[in-house]
Amino acid sequence: MEPATAARPILAIDLGNTRIGVEVVYRNEARAGVAASGANEGERAGPGAGTARAAGTPDGAGSGDTLRFRHPTADAASLAAAWRERVKGDRPVPGVALLASVHPPAEAAVATWCREAFGLSPLRPRADFPLPLPLRVHRPDRVGIDRQLNAFAAFRRVGGACIAVSLGTAITVDAVSAAGEFLGGAIFAGAGLAAAALADRCALLPGVTLDEAPATALGRDTEEAIRAGIWFGVTGGVRRLVDRAREELGGRAAFLLTGGDAERFAPAFPDAAAVVDGLALEGLVLAYRESLRA
Repeated sequence: MEPATAARPILAIDLGNTRIGVEVVYRNEARAGVAASGANEGERAGPGAGTARAAGTPDGAGSGDTLRFRHPTADAASLAAAWRERVKGDRPVPGVALLASVHPPAEAAVATWCREAFGLSPLRPRADFPLPLPLRVHRPDRVGIDRQLNAFAAFRRVGGACIAVSLGTAITVDAVSAAGEFLGGAIFAGAGLAAAALADRCALLPGVTLDEAPATALGRDTEEAIRAGIWFGVTGGVRRLVDRAREELGGRAAFLLTGGDAERFAPAFPDAAAVVDGLALEGLVLAYRESLRA
């Protein structure tokens, strides 16, 4: 990669199952949302934070060095419109585009937008630049790139054994060894998916939304019972998996929360080292930058 290209803004795209995360890093010295020193606007960490910092940037916001937004559909025209709406002033054009995807049907639309808007073909971790995270699992080729990037970014933040918890459409709890090796993890249905599945597959169960923690585990009507089941099922499941992962890692490994539902469930995990908006995007940019220095 030519140094001049490396110094230009980085466009990072995290293409998930139900949304797209887009981040543009305008300053080369530090990653978007995580300054080289000091705290950033919107940062938040739980009482368990000792070696990791939280970087929570609202949709459409960012520091002077970054812009970040989420978009619900992978359509080239709508992505272009969202970009025009959010990018104000004479911002420099990205010099490189990075793409991490777990949703292959939408990749063509994202590539079209990158090509038409910036004249760029997106680069992918492992395919086009290294991701320095050894995968100690049975089928390395089957590990989602989102899980890999979350784990990589968590390890770079913590600097030791850690656990990356992503709360989104699916919930993933993944462990990284003290040597920086991905050791595997657990996957189960996220809150929204669980609620939708109950409404879809059970004729007498209604759809519900889950905006806050239920006051009780004993719902007094069907809707309350579903909310209690999902909330305490998610929080209890994550807690048990984190505790078990810590046991298998041999100590008190720090754990970080990320994903679209991370802020919603964060109060149930006061010992989380950090609640991070866009951990996979952070890992994507970090891996690319490290490849330039290799």
